[in-house]
Formats: sequence, C-alpha cells, structure tokens
Amino acid sequence: MMKRTICTALVLGSVFCGSALQADEAHRPRLFAQFGEMVNTPDGMALDAKGDLYLSSPNFQDKNFPGVILRRCSKTGTWSVFTPALLHPETRAAGPMGIAFGPDGNLYYCDNQYFNNRNYKSRILRVLVADDGAPLRIEPVVENVKFANGIRFRGNDLFFTDTCFDLPGRAVGGVYRVPMSAFRERPARLLPKDRAEKDPFFLGAIETQVLKKRNDLAAADGLCLAANGDLYTGSFGCGNFYKLARRPDGTYEKPKLLLSDPSVFSCCDGICYYEKKNWIIMADSAKNAIRYWDIGKERQGAAAAFGTLWENDDVTGEDGLLDQPCEVLVFEGNKLLVANFDLKFPDLKNTSNDRVHTISVIDL
Repeated sequence: MMKRTICTALVLGSVFCGSALQADEAHRPRLFAQFGEMVNTPDGMALDAKGDLYLSSPNFQDKNFPGVILRRCSKTGTWSVFTPALLHPETRAAGPMGIAFGPDGNLYYCDNQYFNNRNYKSRILRVLVADDGAPLRIEPVVENVKFANGIRFRGNDLFFTDTCFDLPGRAVGGVYRVPMSAFRERPARLLPKDRAEKDPFFLGAIETQVLKKRNDLAAADGLCLAANGDLYTGSFGCGNFYKLARRPDGTYEKPKLLLSDPSVFSCCDGICYYEKKNWIIMADSAKNAIRYWDIGKERQGAAAAFGTLWENDDVTGEDGLLDQPCEVLVFEGNKLLVANFDLKFPDLKNTSNDRVHTISVIDL
C-alpha cells in the first residue's frame, strides 16, 4: 500500500480569526479533510449511489506524485486510493480533474493533458466499476479534447467543458454534450477547434476577458445542470457567467451571458446545483470565496441573483478556511464540500503553494 498516509480530520467547532472577510459566521468553512503530499491539488468530487465520496487530484503542484482518484467510505469516513489515474500513452502523465458518475454506475473523469501537451491530448475517461465497487479498468470515451475540465451527466448525456481553444485572437473555450450512444463501440472524437461550430457535440462558445494583471486565457471551467435541465457555466479567466437554456425538445440555446463584471466576480471555477434553494454555487478561486446565483431571482438581474456565502484572505487552509477553492459539492443534503486547489496563478489571493492540502466544509 501507500508509504505516505492520508490524514483526515473533522473539526466540529470553529474559532474566529482575523483573516475572514465575510461576517456571516454561520457559513464559516471548517476543516473536512487534510491530505499528505500525494494529494497536492485536490480537485473534482463526486458521490456514488452508496454515498461514498470520490476526489480527484492531478497533483500539478508536485508531479513527483502521479494523478490519483481517492474514495472516502461513507460508513467509516476513511480514505483510500480508488485508482491511480491512467497515464496517457504519449505524455506518460495523467491529469484527473472533473469527475462524475454516469447512469451506468461507472466513474467518468476529465484527463487534462493541456499542461503536458496542448495538441489535443486531453480525454474523457471511464473507470469501469464492478458490482462490489472495485475499479476494473480505465478506457477513453471522448478524444481530441484540448483542456478537459468540468463534467456532468443528465440522463444518458455526458456534458463537459473544454477550457482553452487556442484560436488566434480569441480567448475562448466551449461546452460539449456527448450522448453515451456515441461511444458505445469506440471513443467519440471532437473536431478541431477551428471547426467547433460544425461539431455535432458542440453546444456553444464561452468567452473570457483577458484581464491585465492575470493575462489568463482560460474560459469555460465548471458546469452544472439545474433541475429543469438548463446548463450553467463560467469563465475561469474573468468570471463571465453563462446560461444555456434547455429547449422543450432537449436541444440547447446558445450561451447567454448573465454576469460580466470582474470587479464583482473575476473567476468562476467549479460550480454545482443546490436544489433546496435553487442556487448555483460557485468557487471563486481568485478571491478565496464561495458565491451563489439564485435562479429564482435571475430575471431581476445580476444584482438580485448574485451573492456571497464566504470570503477570506490568503491562508494555508489548515484551519479549514478557503485556500484557492476550485470545486464544490453538496454533501449530506445541507453541507457544501469545497476542494482547495492551492496552485498559485497570477493576481490571485493565493500567493504560494503550501504543503497543506485540504477540503473545507460549509453549513448551508
């Protein structure tokens, strides 16, 4: 087994500290889990039918540790390695990011190869899971992706984001939908980005503003689907927030820009749907914050729909506060899990890659 242990801790109380910027202590993050160096960039999260929690870690902070997917047993609260991520045959690297369970009970994940090779090496992979929950093998289901990032399922449709298209003169990514029937016999294959509009799997382009200090071209990042099937996504590079409305026939309208104000929201990383309040909850990696979008107030405009659950200053995260939050997941009905990526980028609050690697939990 592993030579390095994975430590977890659940902090039941909370102590006020001066780094908090948000006054509502009811939403103060607490420590849910802390990991060793073998999990140095916690990222995607998903729950299986039994309630077991899965966590991906591409380990971009320290590539001496290969990408991995962990599992937390819902009965005991103990973590273990579910499976090492599959190495790409050409790059000999793995980058597991967004993860989601499909209706077939298998685990799908985005293998982001963009930082190893930008020439369409990213993929969507499937971990075939046995009846007893053991992983059997990993195989590609979608290929020719640039920057695989966020992933969700609705019925038999797989949705995912491709963050960077690398088109001259445009800072753009996109959203895709691939029916499971498209990879029943062999992996589905995307068209090159200069032909994306003709790709049958392409739903729409997501633009980003290139902010001066950050100079970040990353566009479509997290995505989720509301109860009615409408799809929401946002831009990592500037915080542009979009909706793709689902038509009655199951097709999708082109992306509609709902919010575009970097002074208010400058970075949309992972997002999830909170059904109880009809909210989209968003990880703001730039500001160490958790934001929300109230769908019920959407027609009243951004000023009414957009809000903040929590924001804090630059910290290590060891006390459970946010340390470059990248992914969010509703857990046990009334809690929010927040994975802290802690990998510095230009002009983000997080100024250093520390050796504390955590998941936070917030009461909803």
